[in-house]
Amino acid sequence: MSRRRARGSGDPLSALVILIVAIISVVIFTPIVLLKSALVTLGLPEKSNVTIGIAIFIYLIVVGMLVWMWVRLVVIPKRKAEEERKQHLQQRLAEQEEKRRREARRREEQEEERRRLAQQQEEERRRKQEREEQERAEQIEALLERDALRESVHYMDGDEFEIFMANVLAQKGYQVQTTPKSGDQGVDLLLTIDERNVAVQLKRYTGAVGNAAVQAVVAGMFHYKAKEAWVITTSTFTKSAKQLAMSNRVRLIDGKELEDWLCDLRDEA
Repeated sequence: MSRRRARGSGDPLSALVILIVAIISVVIFTPIVLLKSALVTLGLPEKSNVTIGIAIFIYLIVVGMLVWMWVRLVVIPKRKAEEERKQHLQQRLAEQEEKRRREARRREEQEEERRRLAQQQEEERRRKQEREEQERAEQIEALLERDALRESVHYMDGDEFEIFMANVLAQKGYQVQTTPKSGDQGVDLLLTIDERNVAVQLKRYTGAVGNAAVQAVVAGMFHYKAKEAWVITTSTFTKSAKQLAMSNRVRLIDGKELEDWLCDLRDEA
């Protein structure tokens, strides 16, 4: 029973093989038979091997021509199109890579230009700062001369004298902070000396400075929470101002002491 089933299961495959062989035979032998009949019609002997050979030869020539035409018209153009497509794809990839490289170079150039400009700006800022410091030092050094000091301070107004003293004190190494022009509460400058805050009032006077300056700087000292108070003037102080300053521990610097002090500062410079 099982053998019959095995045979039955193999029948479709055998039939398929037989069908394929039949089709191939028809495709191959039918043209040859037709060519032989045509040659016989033309006068060649029917049962001659020469006639069959000529028919087979013509058949092979025709098949070869058909294959050649198929290769030329189908295979070669297809392969050429495939190669062109590959070349086009490679060209696009190369263009994209070149574009990426150009973009990378452009970014590098921009970054280099940015760094160069930053360095140039920093160099210009440093040179400007050096020039300003040099000019300020030369100005202070010139003003520290006794004669130049006397003449220059004599013609200064209050704001110029305040700027001059701020530069001088900064040159000495103190941290200097100016107060508002209006509402300064009697204090023109705030100094930081060894973590001590000092309230300073400046008086460019030709006459003697009285109690009012001392009283104002004492009030300003408490307002700015300073530890000390100074009054600096280009002239002198009244006896009453000196007594009031002594009782309130206010340091008074008159014109002579200011000249000596500035000359010492010049020698240190």
